[in-house]
Amino acid sequence: MRNNRAVPIPFVIRPCDTADLPAFVRLQQESLPLHPWSVEEVERGLRELEPHLRDHFLVAEHEGELLGMADYLRPAGSYHPRRFHLHLCVASGHQGKGVGRALYEATLRELEPLDPLSMTAQVRETDPRAVRFAQERGFTEVKRDFESILSLQDFDPESYRSLLDRLEQEGLRFRDFAELDSPDFRKRFHELFETLRVDVPRAEPPTPLTFEFFNKHVIEEPGMLPQAFVFALQGDELLGFTGGYEGAAAGFMDTWLTAVSRTMRGRGVALALKVRSILAAKALGFTQARTDNDTRNAPMLRVNERLGFQRQPALITVRKTFKA
Repeated sequence: MRNNRAVPIPFVIRPCDTADLPAFVRLQQESLPLHPWSVEEVERGLRELEPHLRDHFLVAEHEGELLGMADYLRPAGSYHPRRFHLHLCVASGHQGKGVGRALYEATLRELEPLDPLSMTAQVRETDPRAVRFAQERGFTEVKRDFESILSLQDFDPESYRSLLDRLEQEGLRFRDFAELDSPDFRKRFHELFETLRVDVPRAEPPTPLTFEFFNKHVIEEPGMLPQAFVFALQGDELLGFTGGYEGAAAGFMDTWLTAVSRTMRGRGVALALKVRSILAAKALGFTQARTDNDTRNAPMLRVNERLGFQRQPALITVRKTFKA
């Protein structure tokens, strides 16, 4: 979120329409360059998500130019009818002119009939204007995530060969989604996901995702890379998984959740899963892999450091509480 006090310029706040989407997405990409949206992604969400999960967009316009944007929604993975997440951005050439303040106040007016309990947002630690804007409006930090990037051209799997051999000798098998896919397997995947995701640090408590939602928006999400979704099995038992999606930025694979059953942790399974997923991404022609981890998730941070991921500035999640 960005803003500062300066001489205002005339602009109007209005709902975003389809014609605005290219400019709207460019503003988002400027705000969070490692999490870029695409027009297709926004349109798909508006078309396919259930009404209570859809984004609500506002824009600030001056003489046909979009100066800023606000997006508020109820996150599906931590759904509560009165808890929201906000993404707010002002174009770099128009900060300090009251645009961010107006968008934020317009968002609060829209939310008022819904009697909100709280609102989260994310700011980059390297953006002091955004951090100050959030603090001045009563937002406080609840978590930080390190974004990390790995150059796939430089990745050498040989140093992990002994680990992969040991795990296979212990009876573990590693298979990708394309090899395992079936209606039954998808349900087993969803069940393990629901079991393990509660261990992931979050800003808000997780809420269950139905199999139908999981199947449509995780497994069948456009950009899902079946070869980069890798699973660990022992016999028929599913023990862990990782995954990857085609990123909005050219050449990037966005790493999805990596999770391992509690009884198998500490044995190198997560590292082996990620090695195999990275090799798949490299074979598919991707040049970089991006991931993010909560700063409290020390085991996964160690895994990523060992793999050679380079940490980027942290992304701070902040929360404003309206009612206890």
